[in-house]
Amino acid sequence: MQKDIFNSFNEFGQTAFEAARRIGEVNLHASEKLLEQQFAMTSALLETSARNLELMSQAKTPQEVLNGQAKLVQAYGEQWLNSCRGTVEILTEVRDTAGELIEENVKVASENVKRATTRKAA
Repeated sequence: MQKDIFNSFNEFGQTAFEAARRIGEVNLHASEKLLEQQFAMTSALLETSARNLELMSQAKTPQEVLNGQAKLVQAYGEQWLNSCRGTVEILTEVRDTAGELIEENVKVASENVKRATTRKAA
């Protein structure tokens, strides 16, 4: 009886450790992807700022500045929108993976409880 209890706790511990390890991997993967996106957007912002300074130093009329800035804003806005879409994709992937992990662990926990109660009844 004590051996069965010990084995049940051991299985639970191993399952919990494996779940925590997998969640850590998912978090690490998501963090890496999000950080890459953040670096890309920071680079795009700096590039857009440099282009704006160049535009302002070369423009001969206020209208040239406004037209050039409108083009810069449109290009940067498209990059920003693509980054937002990428972020949503990353977070959706994390949500789906976490949901799968939860489902797997609930199933394993349920099976462990059934086995433990069956052993106890026998």
